[in-house]
Amino acid sequence: MKECKYWVVVLLQLCFLSISCGEKGAKQVAPAQDHAILKFENDEDGKYSQAMIAQIIKHFHLPNNTVVTDEDVDAILLRSVDGGDGIYGGDVVSIWKYYKKQNDIQEIVTAHPMADLLWYNPDKKHGVTIGLDSVFVASEAMLVPLNPDVVVVNGTTDKMNTIYTFIVDKDAGKAILLPSNRGCVGFTSEEGLPICLSFRHHANGESGRYSVVSVYDEKGNLVKEMSFEDYKKDEK
Repeated sequence: MKECKYWVVVLLQLCFLSISCGEKGAKQVAPAQDHAILKFENDEDGKYSQAMIAQIIKHFHLPNNTVVTDEDVDAILLRSVDGGDGIYGGDVVSIWKYYKKQNDIQEIVTAHPMADLLWYNPDKKHGVTIGLDSVFVASEAMLVPLNPDVVVVNGTTDKMNTIYTFIVDKDAGKAILLPSNRGCVGFTSEEGLPICLSFRHHANGESGRYSVVSVYDEKGNLVKEMSFEDYKKDEK
């Protein structure tokens, strides 16, 4: 009888160890990354912390050089460099839009460097509509107030000269290249229209350049423009 009780005790101990090991093993199993739901907490200013951004980059398998270019309460714009272009030798840059509420990401545009920009000759009164595959530079991107369907992208091949500006509509599959050459610097406070800077040369042959501030609508049409060509003469 004692021998029987001994074996009963041994069997109970083995069962307990088996259950305990099973529980420990179950706790070590992580959910599949592709199906995981990321839960983020906002900082006090409403923006995500660097740790949160790092989780997004890792979760969606973005390049390690991905950086944030703009953010609001609903979305984050990110920029990544995929490497050199085999034809033109420059960087291939992608702009991504992360939707906070949906925990989803969308590639907005991938810009490929081009060797020949002689076709670029926009009218000063309106932009030129092009396909997304014709966007050739993307240095930074901005969310457009009051219009979440589009993104403004600035890009340059030489920061000392032209900074190109595109209004990118991913869903429509097109972009509008604005007739400015120093980039978009912000938006009007009430209408959310892009404000762009340009430099121009004096038409009368005078040396030097002067600045122009231009406001465009979502279709790339000029709304208002202010020139600083004669501001010194006006002071006199």
